[in-house]
Amino acid sequence: MLVVVCATGILHLVQILLKMNVENWTLVLVSNEMNARLAEDILKQHQIESHIATHEDSAFPSLGECRLFTLPENAQRALEILKENGLKD
Repeated sequence: MLVVVCATGILHLVQILLKMNVENWTLVLVSNEMNARLAEDILKQHQIESHIATHEDSAFPSLGECRLFTLPENAQRALEILKENGLKD
């Protein structure tokens, strides 16, 4: 499972994380919302379930930082896929 954190939805993120065991998650990407959504779509195509929660800057919503998380067993493959698609260095 994969989660992306970006900012108006911090409450939404907390609700999602309370439903899941957060301790099992691994950070795989920090980016903007557009790239996070693209990454979510690409990983979904590779059967890696993903979820996005947004946390945007209140003055400039499009500039919010997004964090993409996945379970440890999917992290290495997710990183490889993101690199192959130019979303990760």
